[in-house]
Amino acid sequence: MYQEQFEEALATAADCGLTVSKIHFHTGCGYLTPQLEQLEAVIQRCLWFIERCDKLEKVNMGGGLGVPHDASDQPLDLRLWAEVLKRNFSGTGLHLEVEPGEYLLKDAGLLLLEKTMIEKKKDTLFLGVDAGFNLAPEPAYYQLPLQPVPLELGNGQFMPMRVVGNINEAIDVWYEESWMPDMDGQEYLALINAGAYSSSMASNHCMRGQFKEFLLT
Repeated sequence: MYQEQFEEALATAADCGLTVSKIHFHTGCGYLTPQLEQLEAVIQRCLWFIERCDKLEKVNMGGGLGVPHDASDQPLDLRLWAEVLKRNFSGTGLHLEVEPGEYLLKDAGLLLLEKTMIEKKKDTLFLGVDAGFNLAPEPAYYQLPLQPVPLELGNGQFMPMRVVGNINEAIDVWYEESWMPDMDGQEYLALINAGAYSSSMASNHCMRGQFKEFLLT
């Protein structure tokens, strides 16, 4: 809801005898430590809404806690993240809720895939696998990559490969440039960061939606 709509919505709620006691924000996703300044700016915009709810008891700030998606990313500093929330909500008396599900689960899941081909076209070496973006849409839809990793280190020099799926669409790219060992003698690889939303967002697009899911305890 936009600012220009909010006060009218509060008035409508009051006319209907309703009390707004909780407000829920979607403040973004994937924040790592370098983006905490941006998160704080978003939270400060949220305060405008909070200040106009005189009966407010609870505020849900959504998720947004990010996890590293490639080797250049560093883990989120939870202490600094908590300080952002404390600076903006300490002393308000509000019950603050957050949704850390993706942060807790993303690194807990992986996709185990079979290699289907290795083919060089012009200057790009393609590594094909037996699963498309329909099984874990985040790389295609949100540009949140799943890091490919070999199951065996093997021998020889690492080389850049474009890891692609088995659906004939341009967006079916798991990773643009992944440095992998010689995969000629390897049958399988894994994509990490595949927990959280992956299987819950899967579809049978192009009749290629079959997969098996295992819970290891």
